Amino acid sequence: MKIIFLPTTTTDFEWMTDYYLSVFPEGGPNAYKRFERALINLGDNPLSGKTIARTRYRQYPVRRTPFCLIYRIEAETIEIVHIWDQRSNPLDLVLDDDGKNEK
Repeated sequence: MKIIFLPTTTTDFEWMTDYYLSVFPEGGPNAYKRFERALINLGDNPLSGKTIARTRYRQYPVRRTPFCLIYRIEAETIEIVHIWDQRSNPLDLVLDDDGKNEK
């Protein structure tokens, strides 16, 4: 299944990159390999992510990193709406139908 990244992931990518450059630079190369592997696994098994209660979204962990992919499944695609730091409060991530944060 084809995976696309929605515009809402732009700042998520920037934050993840900043995290690895400033906090854990030696872990960055392995984290990006794990991120790529997570995308392959997700593309092969779109329903493998855990559902997020009372939404149509799912989360798929990027193994051995603090991050997960927040996504939804559409007819022919998997839409990544956020790259989420799992150490953050999940109540901060309230998704609307466009995958944007509502506050």
